[in-house]
Amino acid sequence: MANTDDDVTNPTTAGAVEDGDETDVDKQLTEKLKDMASQVWLAGLGAYVKTEKGGGKFFDTLVQEGESLENRTKAVLDRQLTLYKEKLESVRDKVGQVRGKAMDSLEKVEKAFDERVAKALIRLNIPTKQSLSILQDNIEDLQVQVQQLRNELAELRSLSDQSKSVATARARKSKTKTSGKVTS
Repeated sequence: MANTDDDVTNPTTAGAVEDGDETDVDKQLTEKLKDMASQVWLAGLGAYVKTEKGGGKFFDTLVQEGESLENRTKAVLDRQLTLYKEKLESVRDKVGQVRGKAMDSLEKVEKAFDERVAKALIRLNIPTKQSLSILQDNIEDLQVQVQQLRNELAELRSLSDQSKSVATARARKSKTKTSGKVTS
């Protein structure tokens, strides 16, 4: 199959636009890139022509070299991926260790803060939660004891009132007995 200039166009020359704001370095870089792209394009065209002239043997060689390069690239990428995973795991371990140390330090700081606040409250004669809890328990115990004493006092008053009633009744009886003897 014969190639003509109409069948194949060079992408590096199609649609090239000059930018008036480019610096000299940018222009030089752009020119180098255009030259390299042109060389790659021409190499591709040359390979295509050789393939047609040499038959399938050259094409098969290119395919084999491409597969070989792909296998080598995959092996390199696999090694790099393994190294990356190992480094990532190492970083995760270190982060876990740092996090653990930070939590330990935070707990120590919190404990020291709590102790200092408690000491300051004691110096200011402000009761702590624990001392208020103890006072609450003592008050509840005293309330129970007061109620027991009230119950005992009520019982004693009841017994005293009964004793007074019995004594009054005896006194009346004896008065009636003695007054009945005097009148007879």
